[in-house]
Amino acid sequence: MLWEVNATLITLVPKSKTPLKVSDYRPISCCNVLYKIISKILINRIKNALCKLVNPNQSAFIPGRQITDNILLTQDLLRGYNWKHGARRVALKIDIQKAYDTMNWAFWKRLFIYDLLVLCYGDLNSVKVVKKALDYFSSISGLNPNIGKSTVFFGNVKDHVREEIIYLLPFNVGELSRGEAKVAWKNVCRPKNEGGLGIKDLGQWNEVLISTCGTLLQGKNLSGSNG
Repeated sequence: MLWEVNATLITLVPKSKTPLKVSDYRPISCCNVLYKIISKILINRIKNALCKLVNPNQSAFIPGRQITDNILLTQDLLRGYNWKHGARRVALKIDIQKAYDTMNWAFWKRLFIYDLLVLCYGDLNSVKVVKKALDYFSSISGLNPNIGKSTVFFGNVKDHVREEIIYLLPFNVGELSRGEAKVAWKNVCRPKNEGGLGIKDLGQWNEVLISTCGTLLQGKNLSGSNG
């Protein structure tokens, strides 16, 4: 096979308006058409086995799974996170720095990680546990959190506790704001052939699960009374 088939053009896309370092660019590989055709043939042959090999938490690029499932789950978990009442809470959006010269490649082949979202109780001790886990993760994988691109969100956390947490993990402080929907949610959840995005409606899922649990419990009670 000609070497040109495997030739790839690498384009550097800036991550910020004023990139100053190499890490401020995102490398994008532009493959030729023949390479993509061969890759597509191989993917079609192995796609039926991928769901058995890839962890269920990986919701993208697998037939029958949607990356939007994890997005909806995240939105549901962070709903009302900036309220000034309820339990103290901290959310850490951790960007993993891709430093290829420090990676443990044996570990990297088994685990594919881009970003992490960690939720914990809003006190210093809980964040210390997270920090300890991140340090251990970095020591065995060679992957380090990108401090400049990681964000921490607080919910009902006192100012002095915030300062202590930021001193321990100097992430950017983010604010969760509720924006206005451009399209009605019921239209978004429609099938793609009806103009929607095919996203699963968690509210309907919840109603179906509750109804199913009620039916199962009722059947169990009836079988127990007959016995």
